[in-house]
Amino acid sequence: MAVQYAYLYNIVQCKKDYVATVLNSVPLKIHFRRSLVGVRSDSWLQLIRALMGIQISDEADTIRWKLTTT
Repeated sequence: MAVQYAYLYNIVQCKKDYVATVLNSVPLKIHFRRSLVGVRSDSWLQLIRALMGIQISDEADTIRWKLTTT
């Protein structure tokens, strides 16, 4: 994510936080060194939209690669 969302990664205060730690907190436990305006705001909204459909579990990670769309 650091590459895809470089605008955000460059200004986040704690780069070592896990996605699960941030997403499991209400409100989200993430702090930026600068305001989210312009491209940064757009990137943040895009990231939140992408993460909305993800469910985090305690199961071991696995790689799944779909070669066809359903």
